[in-house]
Parts: sequence; C-alpha cells; structure tokens
Amino acid sequence: MRVGRVMIGGVLGCACLVSASHAQDWSLMRPSNTGIPGEEVRTIDFAPDGTIWVSARWPFWGEGGIGVLDRTTQVWSGWSNADPRTGEPDLPTPLINDVAFDANGDVWLSCVGEAVAVLHIGGAGCAADLTGDGVADSNDFFAYLDLFAQGCP
Repeated sequence: MRVGRVMIGGVLGCACLVSASHAQDWSLMRPSNTGIPGEEVRTIDFAPDGTIWVSARWPFWGEGGIGVLDRTTQVWSGWSNADPRTGEPDLPTPLINDVAFDANGDVWLSCVGEAVAVLHIGGAGCAADLTGDGVADSNDFFAYLDLFAQGCP
C-alpha cells in the first residue's frame, strides 16, 4: 500500500490530497478550520521533524504569519505579525516568501520589507535577539546601535 500526500496552496486556504492505493481523499484546510494565519497561502513547507509550515496572510487587514501543523497530534501552533494574545507581534511582517530549516533547529524566514527573520525553536535563544521577541531582525540591529552609542560593550 503506497501512501502519498500532496498539498496545494492558494487563496482561501490549501487543499491536501492523501492517496492510499487507489482511493483518494481531499481535505480543504482553511483559516476557519486550521491554524493557517490568513486566506492567501504563500508557502507550504515540510520541516525535517515532519511538521507542516504554512505561511499566509489576510491582505485586507495586513495581518499574517506562519501556521505549523504537528501531524502526529493534529495540533496547530503559529507566529503572527499581530498576536492577539500578547498585543506584540511575533514576526516583523505579514508577508513570508520562503521558509528554510537549518541543522540547529532554527527556522529562517524570507520576509518582505525585513529581509530575513530567524525563529529559534526550542533552543536557549539567540544572542543576536537583543529585543527578546524570538526573532533576530532589524529591530535587534537598531537595539545594538543604541547600546553601542551608550558605551555598552
């Protein structure tokens, strides 16, 4: 028995085809029934640990981010540029163009307007994340410049 999975992203979510032998079953994954953070899906990536990373945005509201599906538990988690839980953004932009995973477990995001952001997943954090928001971005660079101007090493 051969099992495969195909995911296609677009406006209003993404579709997932699970094929087992000759039987095929499509499921529609929308923001309303998943953790996808917007209606316009930009990327779908499979991480080395088996999780599925979906970047999406709400064009009208200017909000978006990354939704992560743990396929073993079927639980979604994610990061956003407009986090309603904290009032502070997890990401510097709603537009994520690409996702890459490195050997240290960090997730690199190609962001429109911010160049690159790094999510440190499950680690002790990154020394370059001076603002403590979990992302090493231009805000950390400006914080460094402020500290340097004050004479801090």
